[in-house]
Amino acid sequence: TVFMPILHKTLSVLSTLASVCPKERVQAHKYDFLACAIILYEKCDQEGTLQNDTLSLLNNYIRLLERRQCDFTQDKLTLLKKRNLSKLFPSN
Repeated sequence: TVFMPILHKTLSVLSTLASVCPKERVQAHKYDFLACAIILYEKCDQEGTLQNDTLSLLNNYIRLLERRQCDFTQDKLTLLKKRNLSKLFPSN
């Protein structure tokens, strides 16, 4: 069962990490960062606990990664074919 305060703090830590690390390191580990978002998203979605505030935090995290020049364009297309992740990727 998801404990939302911990999930939100986890997203906060990941966002801080992605913000303070050199852009090149974030880009080198973009799939690790993305995997964290997918795991958190799917956990909430499967348990029926994906609320707007959590989705907003996840969307902001993805946007942050994109601002750090992590390009998920091709990955997004592949992921969306295989999984129901449409809400994870904000439409800017």
